[in-house]
Amino acid sequence: MGAAARPTWGLFLDVGDPAGAAARPSADAAIRAFAGRIEEYMGVPADRLTVVAGQRLSREEIQGHIASLGARLAPGAMAILHLRAYVTKPPTESAMYLYPGHADLAAPPPDDPRPIRDTELVEWLRAFGPDVSVALFLDVRTVDESLMVYFGARATVGDAAVTTIARSDKLEPMAATLARLLTDAADTNADAALGVHELGVAYQAAIYETGITSADAISGLTGEATLLYLLPSAIMINGPLGARAVVDGVDVGDVPYRFATGELGRHEVVVHRAGYRRPEPRVLQLTEAVGQSRAANFPLERIAVGGEVTADQGARVGELLVALLPDAGVVAHLNGPGPYELDVEELRLQPGAEYRVIAATPDERQFGGASFVYDGHEDIAVDITLEQRTLWQVAGIYHGKGFAEEALRTALAARATDLDVPADMDAEFVTALLDAWSAETDDARAMIVCARMTDRAYSVEQGRGYWRLAKAAAGRNTEERRIAVAGYRASGGDMLPYAIAGLCLLGVSGAVAALRRRRRPA
Repeated sequence: MGAAARPTWGLFLDVGDPAGAAARPSADAAIRAFAGRIEEYMGVPADRLTVVAGQRLSREEIQGHIASLGARLAPGAMAILHLRAYVTKPPTESAMYLYPGHADLAAPPPDDPRPIRDTELVEWLRAFGPDVSVALFLDVRTVDESLMVYFGARATVGDAAVTTIARSDKLEPMAATLARLLTDAADTNADAALGVHELGVAYQAAIYETGITSADAISGLTGEATLLYLLPSAIMINGPLGARAVVDGVDVGDVPYRFATGELGRHEVVVHRAGYRRPEPRVLQLTEAVGQSRAANFPLERIAVGGEVTADQGARVGELLVALLPDAGVVAHLNGPGPYELDVEELRLQPGAEYRVIAATPDERQFGGASFVYDGHEDIAVDITLEQRTLWQVAGIYHGKGFAEEALRTALAARATDLDVPADMDAEFVTALLDAWSAETDDARAMIVCARMTDRAYSVEQGRGYWRLAKAAAGRNTEERRIAVAGYRASGGDMLPYAIAGLCLLGVSGAVAALRRRRRPA
């Protein structure tokens, strides 16, 4: 619980509409709500708060209520005065006049003595004594065309004042808005104290959010900074947006955070946010129950996540794409091997999650990758060494990505230079290549590749036909011929003539044995 900055009394007046004025909606409930909020929030006893509403007050009655308030004030007190009335500013004077309820708009000042000049109101309040502070809330209506003339062309009333001058009733009564705004949240400068002007700034923001224009109403603050209320002493914890505040080892919430538990003494404070280095904790001490504010600001330093991409000595590497898995896609472009850095803020990395950084040339020939677990608070170096892929590997990658034409074109280029087909080639890709190349029976390289793919994806027996075709298509004394012959033999193709000869020999032997049996004597 906080406390009023001074012993406080309040007077809340709705003086009533003068004759000839458009009737304003009743503000009785709003005024009573404002007074009730001061009692509840600021702890001002109800018998110190006077509400006068629902009447048409005369000049003398208004003065009498103000004098009665002054008579009750203790030395060094705070007087809260709320006035709701009609006003005018004569074109020949630099003064504002307040119409009592028994006045008449058709009889303007200065000819009519009933309206109260601003300097008169100042004198009435001055009678409170030099050590009394007056907080004035003026909720006034006018029929004058210009509203801006009221500021800078009248006496300053009260030590601090919040004034709204309206030409219409589009705004709700000031008291209704103030009753809602009178909370700790109005302490915008975080000094554990709520001033009249702070409340006024919150009020102005609230009314302009309604879409009200300067043609309908204007609001201004005058006087000196004057304290209304001392909030519970607090430690204000600040850091980058999204950071979390930790007090005495307990995560208490997002920054900016107001730590105001009423616990006096020393408190260890720190903030943390993923993507930033952990700062050193700070110890702050609260020695007063109310009105004391301590600030703990933590300008955090971002961590760095990145590394160096290197290639084998002598390798010619141009443009490089750096990507982050899973899901982030390409995160950097490099003009060759060199340093890279990830934008941790933009990528929204999750602490404790594992990520993989890959770097590759656009044609996928040079490729490398490295994994890391994101801590969230420490620099991470993820160096990548590029390795050169074969065209067969690149073709398989294109196939896996669904780039059918690129996969076939790259595989054709691989066939022209490299007959060593990878053993782990995808079966669907093998089928697609066999469909594309099986008819090229006069191309020894095509048949060798088809034979090797069939051997590995299906069976040696099924690949034997391709080896026979490769042997037939290959020129004598060529590398293709040597490979085709060896492959054909490995598939068991050269064993067929010997198998046939063996069967023939078995047949001849059986016939000879039969003849010998016939020739034996009985």
